[in-house]
Amino acid sequence: MIGGHLSHLLKCHERNKNHYINITKWIELKNRLSSSQTIDEEFLAVFDKEKRHWRGVLTRIIAVIKYLTKHSLASRGKSEETFLDLKKCFMNLIH
Repeated sequence: MIGGHLSHLLKCHERNKNHYINITKWIELKNRLSSSQTIDEEFLAVFDKEKRHWRGVLTRIIAVIKYLTKHSLASRGKSEETFLDLKKCFMNLIH
């Protein structure tokens, strides 16, 4: 009679409120995974956007350094006034 007792336990389990909640969550997760709508996907999209932004910043900085080197321009000056002139030059190059 172990089989009869087990089937009764399974029926009780399947009617349990927690079972319904967990099955619902499992189905929702399954659907989200199949449509790539998980938190991980959202995080990866934000991370990728941030990565593209900083890659662009780095690309512009490297371009400025190459330009200054090619034209034998200093990347810094000896006084504050020179620094301000170079800062203006630098800012004009990156925009």
